[in-house]
Amino acid sequence: MQRVLFLGFGSEQQTTNMLFKKLADAASSHVDSVFKIRQFPAGVANKLRYGLRQIAEDWRLARQHDRIVVYASAALSLPILLACKLLGRPTAVFVWDIYPDSKVHASGGKQGLSIALHDWLERAGLRLASRIWVPSTDYLHAPSLAKHRHKVGILPLWPTLQRIHRKPQPVADPVRVLFTGQVLASRGLEAAYLRLIDVFGPRVELHIYGEIVEKLSPAFEDSHRVIYHGLKPQAELIQEAQNYDFALICLEQEYPLPAAPSKSLFYLSLGLPMLYFGPKVSFLDEYFIGKVAIDITRPEAADGFRQDVARLCDGLDLQLPSTFQALDLKWDKIAKVF
Repeated sequence: MQRVLFLGFGSEQQTTNMLFKKLADAASSHVDSVFKIRQFPAGVANKLRYGLRQIAEDWRLARQHDRIVVYASAALSLPILLACKLLGRPTAVFVWDIYPDSKVHASGGKQGLSIALHDWLERAGLRLASRIWVPSTDYLHAPSLAKHRHKVGILPLWPTLQRIHRKPQPVADPVRVLFTGQVLASRGLEAAYLRLIDVFGPRVELHIYGEIVEKLSPAFEDSHRVIYHGLKPQAELIQEAQNYDFALICLEQEYPLPAAPSKSLFYLSLGLPMLYFGPKVSFLDEYFIGKVAIDITRPEAADGFRQDVARLCDGLDLQLPSTFQALDLKWDKIAKVF
């Protein structure tokens, strides 16, 4: 039985590590899977210095395992990817965010020496990888992956929670919409909230669970219909989420990079109908829109939206199990990774 190391970074609560832990668990019946998380310091430069100090350990880990699986940013795994290349060990890199492009976009396009270095190291890491896995077809067009099309495969994101069977309940008045995640300008929350008002009227409530990373406009932040709950432990969040009518997924409409919003999987596990506002996203279009979610981005009369919402709610009990099953991890789905 081959020994496979799944190497993550940060904390166990990070979505990326929850995805990797689920992948390692799903693979454990066929491979000897080991899941390890490294704690990196803040800041790109500090992370890179820390990574360089891990060279000896990375060489040891590469020798001890038959295969190494990491996720982007590949630059943070460069030493172990290089060690595996020298030892002839196959590696896989999962790319869910395009680095450093997503960081550049979040900073308003600011670039400097550290970004240039990150870009070079990221491309070097991707060159060393035996395989690269992305969640949807739109990632295939990312410039940083264009040279690696021959080794890029598609594996959609998967739920990290067991499916919760939510009791059917009538839509409340006022309608209560849940948003979880960091508050960032790139989320397009303000525009999404205005569209929620178009759909449900001015009494709609938007409940936000997460960290406010970037300040939004005073008119949005001071609205008594936008309620902040802060960060909550996952168990508490799961419990409170049952009280909401819909869950919101949103990106700014001009977001230029491919995306696969992982919160969609969290909402899917909770059995919440979803509303999406943002640019076209292949992952959502293929698995969510028209099944367990509707796209509220397009300009449309309120009556049209209300009809879509009614159809979404009426068909939810039928669509939730099939959508969850299509994305859930099974060996026949992930065997190609190994």
